[in-house]
Amino acid sequence: MENKTVAIIGGGIIGSSIGFQLSSLGNKVIIIDKGPFQESCSAHSFAWVNASSKSPIGYHSLCRSSVNKWPKFAKQLGTEVGLDLNGTTKWENSEEGADLARQRVETLQSWDYPVQIVDEEFIKAKNPSIHIKNMTFGQYIPNEGHVEPKRVIDACQFNIRENGGEIINDCAVTGFEKDSDTHNITGVITSSGTIACNTVIIAAGTGTQELAGLLDIYIPLLESPGVVAWTDPQPKTINGIIMSPAISDGTYTGNDEQSEVHIRQRVDGSYQMVNERGGIGNHHEQNDDSQEKAEDLLKHLTEYFPHLNTSTAIAEPVGYRPMPEDKFPVLGYDENWSNVYISVMHSGVTLAALVGEYVATEINYKVQIPELEEYRPSRFKK
Repeated sequence: MENKTVAIIGGGIIGSSIGFQLSSLGNKVIIIDKGPFQESCSAHSFAWVNASSKSPIGYHSLCRSSVNKWPKFAKQLGTEVGLDLNGTTKWENSEEGADLARQRVETLQSWDYPVQIVDEEFIKAKNPSIHIKNMTFGQYIPNEGHVEPKRVIDACQFNIRENGGEIINDCAVTGFEKDSDTHNITGVITSSGTIACNTVIIAAGTGTQELAGLLDIYIPLLESPGVVAWTDPQPKTINGIIMSPAISDGTYTGNDEQSEVHIRQRVDGSYQMVNERGGIGNHHEQNDDSQEKAEDLLKHLTEYFPHLNTSTAIAEPVGYRPMPEDKFPVLGYDENWSNVYISVMHSGVTLAALVGEYVATEINYKVQIPELEEYRPSRFKK
């Protein structure tokens, strides 16, 4: 087996996790990223590590395998990455919400997923600071949680450098050097010069469609804006992911029967907040990144967490998630350019632990992993 020089376009959580695994196998990895991190998809992720929102069962199983692999992956990285697998807690306060949630729980239980139906006492025991109103249904998923993408990326890239690789930031890819006889890419043309390589991985998030198009590879993506907001650091009060339902008697702007707010707390104590509509798995579009919207989300949270009424809301500019046209991952070599590998997906944080290992295995050992067969780029035709 000959070690390769692998150019990875995109330094988000997927590109970095693949690079970490490849460099650990002895390959020379060069990550090329247009940067900075604050403008990346990973920076705007809610970072929910889960399989409960994933369907059908095949995709659910792929995500479930990655959820299970996260503790090992975090340990391999050798530093604090903010992994908190203390469960997903969710409750409803309407009969309609309870009916929908119960149906989803029954489906997940039929797939042997460890979701539990719980009462108010259970939720308060897990998170004593929660003030619950009019609960009609509660659920708890013990194996899920969240992680901090920037910590993961920094750890991956530190290890890549330690293994002899390079990270080139603030660098735009403008083209490729091609060998038409062998149908190989021999170099990546960038704003910093041409980078010679044996293999190219396009893991550029929302930029994947444009970059693949330079090679006449068709990877259709949907526009999927999302908005998160933050608070200033607070004392540690919650574990895992909390999904709080709409509040029927809330008087703040934007509150209605679908106005859920999902929250998590990072290592530094800050809360991340995201507005979801219509329940788990609804990849809606959000565009309002105003300070007023961030303050409304915080007002929602104070209904359930009164101690947050002295915290400060911090708005975050809208981010755009990489969403393949059929909403499933795209993973595999192109049919024409034999050394170009595509890796793009919405569930990058959940799948990073598994995808990094699977892609590195396929590239390093020239094998095809059966679990990835239905996600190949060849399924898309112009």
